[in-house]
Amino acid sequence: MCTVTARCAVKSNCIGLFGGSFDPPHLGHLALLQAALDELPLDELWVVPAGVPVHRTLTTRIAPELRLGWLAALLAGMAKVRLIDWEVRREMATPTIHTLRRLHGERPEAAIVLILGADAAAGLPGWIDYPEHRKLCHLALAMRSGQEAESLPGWRQLATAQELATGAGGIWRLQSRLPDISATTIRRTIERGEEARPMLPPLLAEELICAYRAPQEQNE
Repeated sequence: MCTVTARCAVKSNCIGLFGGSFDPPHLGHLALLQAALDELPLDELWVVPAGVPVHRTLTTRIAPELRLGWLAALLAGMAKVRLIDWEVRREMATPTIHTLRRLHGERPEAAIVLILGADAAAGLPGWIDYPEHRKLCHLALAMRSGQEAESLPGWRQLATAQELATGAGGIWRLQSRLPDISATTIRRTIERGEEARPMLPPLLAEELICAYRAPQEQNE
C-alpha cells in the first residue's frame, strides 16, 4: 500500500479510478472497491479522495489530511490499491476531468476506468468539461440494492468487462449490488446519537463516531 504523489515506476495497462469525499469512509466504499477488484481487469485501483469537492460540501471540522489518513489505514494491505493524494494536496476544488487529464499524462499507455456509483453517474452530464470524459476513460457503474440501471447517451455498452482494458468511451455495470449506505446517512445517524457501527469499518468505527459526534457532545 502506497500513497502516490508523483510519477510511479510501475507501468499498468488498466487503472481503475475511484474518487469521492470519503466524509466519512464507510463499508459501502469498501464493498465497491472489492467489487471492482473482483470483477474488472484492473492492474491497479487508484483511490483519490477530494480535497475540496466540486459538487458537495464537506464536513468543515474534518481536515482533508484526516480523511486521507483514515483511507490509508483502511486500504493498507489491499493488493493493487493505491491511495492518491493529488486532490488533497491541491487544496482547491478539482474537477474529475482534471484528474483524468493528469492520470492520462502520467500513464498514456493505460486504459482508465472511472468507477462510479449510479447516483454520481446520473449527474455526469453536468460535470465540468463533459463529455470530454468519454475520450479519456471508460465507466464502471455500481448500483445499490434496489436501484435500476440508467442509460448514459454517448457511452457505448461493452459486451465484456475485458474490453475495459483498452480504449475509452465504454460503459460496464458491476454485477455486485452495494449495501444501501451513504456518508450523509452516517453523519446524521451519529449526530442523533444513534447506532452507526454497522455502516462503518470496524477498524475505525470508534474514531469515526467520535470525530462526527455533534460538537456539544464532544465538549460534555
